[in-house]
Amino acid sequence: MEQAIVYTEKKGYAHVLLRVMFGCLFLTLSSFVKIPLYPISFTLHTFAVAFLGMTQRPKEAFTSVMLYLLAGTLGLPVFAGLSNPLWLTGKAAGYYVSFPIVAYFIAKLREKIAPVAVLALGSTFTLLIGGLWLSTFIGLKAGIVSGILIFIPSGILKNLAVLSFVSWKKRVSPD
Repeated sequence: MEQAIVYTEKKGYAHVLLRVMFGCLFLTLSSFVKIPLYPISFTLHTFAVAFLGMTQRPKEAFTSVMLYLLAGTLGLPVFAGLSNPLWLTGKAAGYYVSFPIVAYFIAKLREKIAPVAVLALGSTFTLLIGGLWLSTFIGLKAGIVSGILIFIPSGILKNLAVLSFVSWKKRVSPD
């Protein structure tokens, strides 16, 4: 059975719309957990993206993140409580651009590849795209250190938290 946003008698479009809206809200709230670092702050964005990829259908995860980015583009304060309609020109744009892609592919591949591998691939992609974009502002070496290496330990912890939740949820409700 293809995993897609489809209407079913059981759930309907309203159910899918709610899942997408709650996904966007979850990503927004996760961004509020912020530890200021220079040049990129530590947030729970990547945790939320991985979580959405592991718990939503591919198109739902993608749409949840795109709705989040649209909200930011419209000037809503979704980026760690800040408003930035020009987010695409900022230092964190590489990370943001990677989020919908990563959410989609985690959701698409989680049944085909070991979840730990899927999450590791997603984190790697986000860090590479984000770090390379950041390096255009601060130089390649600084971009690698400040945009990639510094976030690896926290990325591992976030992925473990996502895996723990998914594992717990399967035990609690095995359907």
